[in-house]
Amino acid sequence: MQESKQCQNCKQNFTIESEDFDFYKKIEVPAPTWCPECRMVRRWAFRNGMHLYKHKCDVPGHNEELISKYSEDAPVKVYDYEYWKSDAWSPLDYGRKYDEGRMFFEQFGKLFNDVPVKNLDIINSENCSFCPGVTDCKDCYMVVGGFMAEGCLFSNTCGMSKRCVDTLTVVACDTLYECSACTKCVNLMFCYHSVNCMDSKFLFDCRGCSNCFGCVGLRNRSYCISNKQYSKGEYLEQLRKINTGSYQSLTNAIESFEKFLRFFPRKFAFMKNAVNCTGNVIENAKDCQHCFEVINNVENCKYSFVIGEGIKDSYDLFAGGRGAELVYESGNINAGRRVFFCDRIQNSADMRYSVNCNSCSNCFGCVGLKSKEYCILNRQYTKEEYESLVPRIIKHMNDMPYISKRKNPSTGSGQVYKYGEFFPVDIFHFGYNETAAQEFNPLTKEEALEKGYRWKDNKGTSHLVEIHTSDIHDDIRNVSDDIFGKKIECAHQKVCNHNCTGAFRIVSEEMVFYRTYNIALPRLCPNCRYFNRLKFRTNWKLFHRRCMCNQQPTTNNLQHTIDNQTAPYQNTSKHFHGDSPCPNEFETSYVPDRPEIVYCEACYQSEVA
Repeated sequence: MQESKQCQNCKQNFTIESEDFDFYKKIEVPAPTWCPECRMVRRWAFRNGMHLYKHKCDVPGHNEELISKYSEDAPVKVYDYEYWKSDAWSPLDYGRKYDEGRMFFEQFGKLFNDVPVKNLDIINSENCSFCPGVTDCKDCYMVVGGFMAEGCLFSNTCGMSKRCVDTLTVVACDTLYECSACTKCVNLMFCYHSVNCMDSKFLFDCRGCSNCFGCVGLRNRSYCISNKQYSKGEYLEQLRKINTGSYQSLTNAIESFEKFLRFFPRKFAFMKNAVNCTGNVIENAKDCQHCFEVINNVENCKYSFVIGEGIKDSYDLFAGGRGAELVYESGNINAGRRVFFCDRIQNSADMRYSVNCNSCSNCFGCVGLKSKEYCILNRQYTKEEYESLVPRIIKHMNDMPYISKRKNPSTGSGQVYKYGEFFPVDIFHFGYNETAAQEFNPLTKEEALEKGYRWKDNKGTSHLVEIHTSDIHDDIRNVSDDIFGKKIECAHQKVCNHNCTGAFRIVSEEMVFYRTYNIALPRLCPNCRYFNRLKFRTNWKLFHRRCMCNQQPTTNNLQHTIDNQTAPYQNTSKHFHGDSPCPNEFETSYVPDRPEIVYCEACYQSEVA
């Protein structure tokens, strides 16, 4: 059975497949009324990703200033995470009896604002007090999505890795700088979508390479520069001419590599050991559809992102691992089972509409609980009472649904939230532009407010810039320790769409890394560096396209040809389709109007060295 529905949010049609209905029946939830993309954006907008603020501790009798994911104007009480996880207070003190005269989401929204939150999402980690969100990490700074990471700085989604600085989605790596989507790599700079590589700089889609510079699509090669083979002596002699410690020299190298990369075909998706999967950046997975950044024994998942470590049978999940199973419409779920419409749930089972709970089971509409079971709105019940009341609440949610404050211009009514919908955007704590939603689905302030989201106005940096980028020494060897703690001007000067902070500081661990590996001092704030890194990550959507091998170049490809005064890419080997255009079609995350040349699996494998 297949059914076409109109999205309640964007009004576009979407399809629910027969296997989707089987999943919804298995977990006993109704079919969604929002399309997959709108559901995805709604989950992304629920929590802050990388923004940090100063916030006074709200623990009674405490007045210290905290580093927090919540700004001073957020509608919550913020506790230091060490105090938050202690037994000095109890979330059950905020419990309340369910009121069948009021809408469920109205009651949950009030509880959500009342229960104190921890300033940072730090779990079982040591010396990570400036990290928005890490688990089992040590000695990290400004890391979000870190798992078993050590000594990492300014990184997003780094797992089982050490000494990674300014990275995005790296797994089992050591000593990386400005890298993205790399696995099992050591000592790399400016490398992307590469596996089992070491001692190299500027790589794209390389496997098993060492001592390579500025290469694309190589396999098991050494001492190559721009895909050209050199002897070891020749390679080292050429590298001595490139000083990555000089900002100007490094900038030239970056620009040269990006121009070189433009004319190489890209494989439609980065997949390895991915059986019956669609999406991008998938490794060791089976039966995963429309999934992105998936690794390590993931099975039977759909519409899910940044997941791994044995997750199975889950839909609409953003971030999770450790064998989570039967998860739906949730975010940041680790070691959970039957977790629906939740966020930040650890080691828990049979959880619905709950946030920030650990080692719990059978909870409905709860916030901040630890080692509890059979609770509703943070109030304790017996097993019998819980099992009797939950079906009544679900029926009540359907009979008295929550109506959002945002009105649809055509109907004059708000969105309807019955049982089966994620939390209404009306109760979110963060501004839309503080979340990952703004990265992948950017909106203006007016658009976000019209859709019912909050918005965080940038009030500017309260500190004066002490060092202008033009005054920084070009070479890292000439930069003195006097720069520590000084407010350095970001070169973008807030004239960008990257949530630029305007100024930034260099910390001692960061400087040690730059000096050790001869890396020029950055001229951009961490936020702007992060957004620059995103250009190597494709959209988390899929588009039906045809292989471009032997096709006429698109307008964008042709423009690159004119700009660089060179011919479009010419195949280096004979392909199965001969001189005719390749007939293969596929689902890819490369948007049709992007400039990349996109090949199918067969054509790409014919071209990689």
